[in-house]
Amino acid sequence: MVYRAVSNGASHLLGLRLHVQNSLSGMCIEQKQTLYCKDSENDTRVDREACRRVGLRSMAVVPLLHCDEAVGVLKIYSEQVDAFKQEDLHILSLMSD
Repeated sequence: MVYRAVSNGASHLLGLRLHVQNSLSGMCIEQKQTLYCKDSENDTRVDREACRRVGLRSMAVVPLLHCDEAVGVLKIYSEQVDAFKQEDLHILSLMSD
């Protein structure tokens, strides 16, 4: 997976490549559903080393679908544990449409 668009404090991540396997983004594409990680240090679904490189502790990912095929993900992340609430996940889902 390649970071193709970033904003704010993530500008240094543009072009970063991550493995699809063993990542929350890869799982999001495979399952075609929104996923939330409250704490990357304790979540077995994430690539802990990649999270540490990026500087994130919590994140949410939602699939970007085209003709029912996942073509990417929209991700929000924070350096804080459990930074997002249900309302944030709902807004993220709306943005992916």
